[in-house]
Amino acid sequence: MCIRDRIKDISQNKIEVHGSIQLRDINKRLGINLSDSTVTTINGYILETLQEIPQAGMTFREDNIIIEVKEVNNNFVERAIKQMQERSLNREQIDDTINTIYKKYCINSIFSCVY
Repeated sequence: MCIRDRIKDISQNKIEVHGSIQLRDINKRLGINLSDSTVTTINGYILETLQEIPQAGMTFREDNIIIEVKEVNNNFVERAIKQMQERSLNREQIDDTINTIYKKYCINSIFSCVY
């Protein structure tokens, strides 16, 4: 089975992978940094993280990555879906961002700004 058959793009931030896929391949594909010094595959990562054999349908979150176990066969995660969770900002962060953009615009504008 070639790597194209073991990694399937679902959307820009979401892929379905076979359990034998190397963590480094997933990291490159999604631009993330899943790492564990004791395992190299996503199957090993899931088993090590959960400390148990998962059931199909089980979902967990590690940092900003959502991992859904799709298929388990003989204690091996056959298929799993990885999805980057979009980062949400709280109201204060949104206000700070708007103020920063507004100040930058006003400073760079030939018009005067009052706020």
